[in-house]
Amino acid sequence: MDEVSVLVALRGAIEEHVLREIQQTRSLTITRRCADATEVLAAALAGIGDVAVVDIDLGVDRSFVLRLRKAGVIPVIYAPTESASTIENLAAVHLSPETDNVADFLVQATTTPVVDDNPTDMPVETLATLIAVMSPWGSPGRTTVAVNLAYELAQRGGNPLLIDADVWGGSIKQYLGLNPDGVGIAAAMRAVERGTFDMEALQNLCEVDEGVHVLGGMTKAHRWREAAGQVLQGLWDTVGQWGGCVVIDAPVFLPTELDDPVSGFGPSVNDMWHSIRDHATEVCLVGTGDTIGMHRIINFHLDGFIKNPYVVINRIRQDAAGPSPQAAVNGLLDRFAGISNPLMVPEDPAVDQAILGGQPLVMKAPKSPARQALIDLADCFHPRRQRKRKRRGIGSWVTRKEHSEENSSLFAGNRFGPRLK
Repeated sequence: MDEVSVLVALRGAIEEHVLREIQQTRSLTITRRCADATEVLAAALAGIGDVAVVDIDLGVDRSFVLRLRKAGVIPVIYAPTESASTIENLAAVHLSPETDNVADFLVQATTTPVVDDNPTDMPVETLATLIAVMSPWGSPGRTTVAVNLAYELAQRGGNPLLIDADVWGGSIKQYLGLNPDGVGIAAAMRAVERGTFDMEALQNLCEVDEGVHVLGGMTKAHRWREAAGQVLQGLWDTVGQWGGCVVIDAPVFLPTELDDPVSGFGPSVNDMWHSIRDHATEVCLVGTGDTIGMHRIINFHLDGFIKNPYVVINRIRQDAAGPSPQAAVNGLLDRFAGISNPLMVPEDPAVDQAILGGQPLVMKAPKSPARQALIDLADCFHPRRQRKRKRRGIGSWVTRKEHSEENSSLFAGNRFGPRLK
């Protein structure tokens, strides 16, 4: 067989042992002795190695392993025996201190390279319903919709997981009056890097509030690089196994062409957005019911960023859309974007009061008009159980009929129609 080039980054007595065995094997040759994982990766990108033997304590994580594999180098990680499952989760070859013949082991690794059961282009089957709340540029109320949707689902026993994935300034914990500096999605991604992220780790990182598991976000925009494309696949693979609905407050899409100069290895500013869009089973596209909001959501839809979303128009009010705001919004969306019967959420001071009180609408203002509209949205993902009503007298029927007609005139056109075709 052809001679195999080996990159080595070890320390202590094991380094001398490995070097000695490689030198005594004609089919293996040492290309470079490296100080850490960064130097190994640089050598791999230069194309001077076939196998990399690296100590797990020298900077090994999921991104490092994936980048080595992308460069065509087989990652062999030297780690204690009890770390075997972690190395397997990283999709690398585990070299144990108990391995008798290291040279034969490395030769075997080149002939039967590790196979990742969940490569980045083949996500695992998603069992949960992943509902992404997205929007065009601006602040149309994604967080308000995401938070209240999650709490409505909790009322129905949907066991919701609420994830703050807005890398430009997560605010869900502040919205709910929770500690924004606690652990959250950043810690989850670090666990993915280490190969230790599983369902138990996810639950430990969440804060439970009124039946909703909340995974907090990153409050500083400069930390967006932590949401690298190499770790997001592992994040959503685990999240997708959640036993219930998952509501994701997504960041906005930045219209930029900035890419990593080294073969796409580095993070992109839109990695999080793309990963959410690609993994979501359902998408709620949120816009505002005013001139600027209509312009943005129509153009965003026509650009084809998202296929077949549920459309939610937030903050409907006469002052911004005219004397018949719902009819005006319906007409604009149908004429210019082919969107019919969007869910409309009226402007409601109860929303501001709920935010000020650090509570969702179901807790702060359960009978508010905005909450009633968001109930319709929750019905799309977890319908309410229809209760059997006892027959009543004619007087009660007339009273209920009048009340129903009054409500229908107030929220005319506010029933959530079919999704976009």
